[in-house]
Amino acid sequence: MRNCLVGNHLRSMYSRSSRRSGFSLAELVVSIGVLVLMLALAGEIFSLTVKSSGQATALTKVSQLMRAFERTLRADLAGVHPGQSLILIQGNPVNAFWTPEAQEALIDCLDAGHARAR
Repeated sequence: MRNCLVGNHLRSMYSRSSRRSGFSLAELVVSIGVLVLMLALAGEIFSLTVKSSGQATALTKVSQLMRAFERTLRADLAGVHPGQSLILIQGNPVNAFWTPEAQEALIDCLDAGHARAR
């Protein structure tokens, strides 16, 4: 009986060692799914990084423009003495429109005003 058990044990070891070890189709599909999910997450992180980098660049540019404006204003006001100087601030109107229809309405209004002036 012991001889029979040893023989069965040897046969089972032999059959296990002769089998090829590898991935089954289900394991391969699951691993590809996990890989696709990880790539999608990495792509999302990359796009968020690019967007925040663009925002940081724009913020840096605005900060530089503000510092240049402050330096210019300080230089212009350095020679101003209260009671002895006159400051004239001139506005520069800029037409801004939320919709194209508002821009067309202003153009029509200006055209009508020019026609009446003639």
